[in-house]
Amino acid sequence: MPSPQHHGEDLELARAALAGEESARGLLFERLRCVPRYVRAMNQRLGRPLDEGALEDLAQNALLLLWNKLPEYQGLARLETWAFRFCSYETLNAMRQSRRRRARGGDTAQLHRVEEPGVHVPVDSGLIQEELEAMLAHLSPRESQVVELRHFEGLELGEVAQRLSISASSVKTHYYRALEKLRQWLSRGERELR
Repeated sequence: MPSPQHHGEDLELARAALAGEESARGLLFERLRCVPRYVRAMNQRLGRPLDEGALEDLAQNALLLLWNKLPEYQGLARLETWAFRFCSYETLNAMRQSRRRRARGGDTAQLHRVEEPGVHVPVDSGLIQEELEAMLAHLSPRESQVVELRHFEGLELGEVAQRLSISASSVKTHYYRALEKLRQWLSRGERELR
């Protein structure tokens, strides 16, 4: 995970962009080029893809809303992680609005299933990394360390304890607390999909 100093640099970048510094704005917009990719991947994961026009509109709206919300950015996560979470909510909102229109007998052309073989939205490792960072941001630093060592490095809990120089019971406490937090975070997302 990025260091707090990195997040501070992101906060400085956001403030400089808001203050009108052209170079900061350029760098900020370059960093937020991830937004259309996030929207497409989230849309694909939901299994009910919006059509291309709706995705483009959604990405543009998300960028505009991100810019409007930028004064609220506090540097608690990387800009890309903050944007990913925001895009997730905006995609869910777009899906809800589409469902409401269909339920009222409105426009159904916006939503369609992509079922042709070989048609998919490419999801790269950068997106997966952003999702993991967003999830791990909900944990304490120690809980995050334990989860990373256990699942990303494949260590047993006893090996994690040795690596971190803490007791095995402490590792178990951090590990199970982390899993519970992640379950709650993921279940909130699932409830939003319904």
